[in-house]
Amino acid sequence: MSENITYGLSTLAIHADAGYGPDPLEVSPAISVSTIWRYPENPDEWKSAKERAALLKEHADKNKTEEVSLAPDAVDPNFGIPFIYSRDTQPVALRVERTLSKMVGAHVVSYRSGLAAAAALITHLNPKRISIGDGYHGTHGVISVLKRLSNVQVLPLDCAEGDLHEGDLIWLETPVNPLGTSFDIEAFAKKAHGRGAWLVVDSTFAPPPLQDPFQQGADYVHHSATKYFGGHSDLLAGLILTKSKEAKKRLISDRLVMGNLPGSLEAWLLLRSLRTYALRIERQSRTAEALANLLDRFRRDEEFCKEKGVEPGLVIAVTHSSLQGDDFVKKQMPGGYGPVLSLSLVTASVTKRFPGYLKLFFHSTSLGGTESLVEWRAMSDPSVDDRLIRMSVGCEDTSDLERDITLALVSCGRFWRSGTPAASKEE
Repeated sequence: MSENITYGLSTLAIHADAGYGPDPLEVSPAISVSTIWRYPENPDEWKSAKERAALLKEHADKNKTEEVSLAPDAVDPNFGIPFIYSRDTQPVALRVERTLSKMVGAHVVSYRSGLAAAAALITHLNPKRISIGDGYHGTHGVISVLKRLSNVQVLPLDCAEGDLHEGDLIWLETPVNPLGTSFDIEAFAKKAHGRGAWLVVDSTFAPPPLQDPFQQGADYVHHSATKYFGGHSDLLAGLILTKSKEAKKRLISDRLVMGNLPGSLEAWLLLRSLRTYALRIERQSRTAEALANLLDRFRRDEEFCKEKGVEPGLVIAVTHSSLQGDDFVKKQMPGGYGPVLSLSLVTASVTKRFPGYLKLFFHSTSLGGTESLVEWRAMSDPSVDDRLIRMSVGCEDTSDLERDITLALVSCGRFWRSGTPAASKEE
């Protein structure tokens, strides 16, 4: 691909790895299942570990800038250095990292899961203090393990700037799980950098082109690629994005000894998913905004509720970045407001019924797939209010999802008023 042309996200997702790999003519790469590779037959081609390290350094030194090149590095994805062992590197994982790096405009290091990526990044930064909000309970689980090992101090997200010191870490999840609402990245970047601390943004709920946390000052970006980059509920993977070559080199070195490189099948599935990624994320985000507006109207418009047969007062809260009034949100999320939203119904017993009345939403945890998901969140997160429902919007027709939600609310209203179940899809 020409360096003189700026390509869009969808084009990069399909063409960024063209001509890259052992067979430059293949359209879809093979799944490399080997864990080991034979050394060359000619002894003159054998390279010691020191020689291999020197060759990798030579390759890195060819480009002194921090920018990600769009030019092919070589037909061989390992820069002419023979593959040896798949815990070190393997062809498909390198190919997917190359494609992603061009899509996001940063260096990308991939991992076996989002939590593996989070653990790797926190270990890499090795802070004495971590400032973090509620967010995803899995990240707090990672921190609790590290706290046991290193006595790292956990601070609230709204801690005073003076509580942070050089080398500390703010872990900012935005939009936040499970609400789907946003925090001001730029404000937290100023807070962190004013004390010599790092800002990591978990942007899983709003991957590009919805938002680019680097533009607001993030030092690192974290993604659970299991979600929207994967997009089909069939793989686990995590990503760390950085603008620093040195950080990338150290993260890869750490990953080798920690054994966290994605398997070939997962990397292949992720590469397959990237081809349609932009189409999915933009559609899902637009539909989620429409559903958030519908639900919020049920919350505040009694006449609209009566028109649709929904009990007024049934919906007591709706959260989504599109509903926020903060000035920073539109600037921070120019590509859309994310495919996850939450709502709260009047009682826990009514809320618990809601997923069963839906026909087009699978009652399941996780998010990011082509199928819409709904979760009575109390089933997987003990910290949330038991009246909370999290919805991950898929790729179905918007009007069908709007009708499905409306009919489910009608059934919930009947249950609420009568105290007896309305007919659910299981019945």
